[in-house]
Amino acid sequence: MALPQFDIEEQKKGYWRTVAYANQGHLSEWLQEYINEFYPTFIREIVGADAFLEIEAQDPLQQKYIDLFNGSYWTDTKGCKLYQDGLLDVVRGFFYFYFVRDTSTIGDGGHASSIQETSNTVDRYQLGSIAAERWNASIIVLAKNITPYIHRFSSYTIQISSSSFLGGGQYQINVSDTTYLYDNDEVEIEGEKYVVQSLVDDTSFVISEIDNSLDFAGLNATYEPFKDFPTPDFIGKYSPIIL
Repeated sequence: MALPQFDIEEQKKGYWRTVAYANQGHLSEWLQEYINEFYPTFIREIVGADAFLEIEAQDPLQQKYIDLFNGSYWTDTKGCKLYQDGLLDVVRGFFYFYFVRDTSTIGDGGHASSIQETSNTVDRYQLGSIAAERWNASIIVLAKNITPYIHRFSSYTIQISSSSFLGGGQYQINVSDTTYLYDNDEVEIEGEKYVVQSLVDDTSFVISEIDNSLDFAGLNATYEPFKDFPTPDFIGKYSPIIL
């Protein structure tokens, strides 16, 4: 399974759109080649090699990764509803910066106004400033918007409402929340680790346990949807550009 699709049409969405890409055929072709070459690299550098390989292995892509790339609403530990913009929004800013940097002879540049784009002839300094602003905006989104979301789901705890012994060394665990939990994931309950089976979203899952006298009601189950994700080094490579 490949990464979520990202092409020149995705690049032209919203704040990152530029008429120059759309109107100049040779630049459009060059940008698409640029995307094809560097899109996987940007994602791997952001999420780390382990998470990158896990994403590539998904078929179909799990909802947690669809949300991570496209943006989603989520709830923090205080119960506040938040929105993270998604990795594709960050990648748009990275591509804009690097493409402008590597094609500094471009004469026409896009100057963003809200989500509208007007084409203006700008000098290299102006174009570089626009690119740097968009790089900085992407870094802010990554650091302040997406990273807290990843941290929230690096370890996620849900409460078990009840349980029942099914026989054959299996228990049904009843819960009201299974956000980003999937069959074959590992959950930890009271220090013991179990493999999730027969998951029913926001309802229940099954675990294997030989002891038939246990009651899991009221206990917590913890799992790690984004355990393979490192914290980006914002002091180093992913740092703002001082204008």
